[in-house]
Amino acid sequence: MKKIEMAGTHSKVLRKHSVSIPSKKKKSPSKTRSLQKLKSSKHYKKFKISCLVILIAVVGLVIYNVTDIMKYINDSGLIVTPQTIANSILGADIQFRKDDYGYTNFLLVGIDTRENGDGLNTDTIMVISYNYDTNTLNMVSIPRDTVLAHTAPDKEGYYVRVNSMYMIAEEATEDSGLPYLQDVVSNYLGLEIHYAALINLKGFEEIIDSIGGVDVYIENTFTDTSYPTDNGKTKVIKFTAGWEHMDGARSLEYARSRHGQWPEGTDFARNKRQQKLITAIGDKIKSDTSLTNVSKIKNILESITSNIQLLNISNVELESVANLIKGKGVPDSQGIVLDPSIGNWNLLEEGGISFGTNPQFAITPKPEYWNYDIIQLFIRDFLNSPTVVTENATIVIYNNSDQYYDTYTVYSNLINNFPYWTINWGNNYPLEEETSTDIYICNTDKPETAEELQDYFESLGYSVKMVQDIDPKYEEDISITVQNSTVDANE
Repeated sequence: MKKIEMAGTHSKVLRKHSVSIPSKKKKSPSKTRSLQKLKSSKHYKKFKISCLVILIAVVGLVIYNVTDIMKYINDSGLIVTPQTIANSILGADIQFRKDDYGYTNFLLVGIDTRENGDGLNTDTIMVISYNYDTNTLNMVSIPRDTVLAHTAPDKEGYYVRVNSMYMIAEEATEDSGLPYLQDVVSNYLGLEIHYAALINLKGFEEIIDSIGGVDVYIENTFTDTSYPTDNGKTKVIKFTAGWEHMDGARSLEYARSRHGQWPEGTDFARNKRQQKLITAIGDKIKSDTSLTNVSKIKNILESITSNIQLLNISNVELESVANLIKGKGVPDSQGIVLDPSIGNWNLLEEGGISFGTNPQFAITPKPEYWNYDIIQLFIRDFLNSPTVVTENATIVIYNNSDQYYDTYTVYSNLINNFPYWTINWGNNYPLEEETSTDIYICNTDKPETAEELQDYFESLGYSVKMVQDIDPKYEEDISITVQNSTVDANE
């Protein structure tokens, strides 16, 4: 069993007077945080979801009844001036912050601040990366049991579950929780995170209801017999496989349930369902033109204005969202969950870790809990080629030449170059095809992965041909037959 120096059995061990969470180093004046607090209480703030809904509100602002909608936005604290309206109408080119790869990265954090909720522990931690070239949102969910390093200098060498990072910082210094969690996640994924939002999952109901509900495809039938209620008790909820139209309350149950039967009774499954709901919101926005109705926009704004905390997002950048959507439309989305199965089980592991004296379940990176290099390489590959990762193709390589050893070397090199893929050795597979082709890629129903394989082999000097008429021996998604392996794949 691993033993890692931890903060203690729970976050209360790190008292307010013993934690010093410094401000993040400023890279330039443009990176200075401006925390927009739209509502607060004595102990914590109530927040709600989702950045996509904010986009809708601003789009409505610039397209419909500008004067009427401005009042609602200005009342919320997001000051809109005649100049910002003029810029939006004229299509002024106001750019979002981007990383070195041209992506804009956004941290979305969800907490449950109900009386019987989890307090300041974060139930949802998701990074959303926007790709301008493809107009897509690529989502990465971090399970709450992931153990990560503190980034505060006075906490070097201390590791805790990521879902307690916000609370630790917030209890030490008010309003430091979100920027500190942003630092921790950025350090883990190796991404520059430009913006962040903290939302209350309970408020998710009002957001969904304000757009008339969403349509969600439920993959697995499951029953949760221990779903928590507002009065501290539990109830039974059930979901049946297939399409279902969900209102806000039903959507919240779908997003929060984690005590159903396998495979839905895990935090990993819950993360995936949360991503599906964000996609469903985007789909609803695309398909329902009535959402641009002024009264609808007002309802959305009223459910947002007092329930979300934004970090680093200026009014000008909110305006820029409107221009982006007007030009490209609502983005498509896809996502992954960083659970142990991701990357062909090569990235993360789960098991017991000693939190002081009590062993606790935790998820940690491979090969060492403190080494994030492989995770960061995988995240970069996902953002560059997200469909390849989400296709999750199984690949088998067959030998169809008299150079068995050389073909096996091709297989070994492929594994080394794509360590996160599921690649297996299938021995011999006679394929009667023209001998002038070195490699055949067969059964290409996973087209992005097949294209990536073709590019890889052609870069090594092989001649490659795509075919469809081969029966897979092991029910693999893609079959590769090597006719001629004499090209040196190590060149």
